[in-house]
Amino acid sequence: TARSAVIAHLTEALEEAQGPDAETRPVPTEIEEDLVLVDRTEAAPDRLTPTVHLFPCPGPTIGSCGLLLALAKTVIIAGDAVLTRDHFTNNRVYERCADPAQSRASFAEIAELADIIIPGHDNLIVAL
Repeated sequence: TARSAVIAHLTEALEEAQGPDAETRPVPTEIEEDLVLVDRTEAAPDRLTPTVHLFPCPGPTIGSCGLLLALAKTVIIAGDAVLTRDHFTNNRVYERCADPAQSRASFAEIAELADIIIPGHDNLIVAL
């Protein structure tokens, strides 16, 4: 789940920040605060309503998700998984994504499934 991905990322960041000389380094309080905050949450269900589904699209950021609207046409609100119309047309993922391989996989899945894509930074795209 996206929540699990965020917890894993924060835990890894905390361990990395502490490093081998953890006793001499102060513990990064921001990461700890984020872990406490995430611990107070619970994973969202895959289906939010009968026609609105959580759509994991990892890659642009850790735990990234969009929404899939199961209507007469399949609409995906893609966020940064599809940044703009230009990115979609040229088959390009976000240049500063967290994980390029996951971003490409998410992008490809959206391109395959969606009739209409709502990108993160542009107007809607009618996929052909």
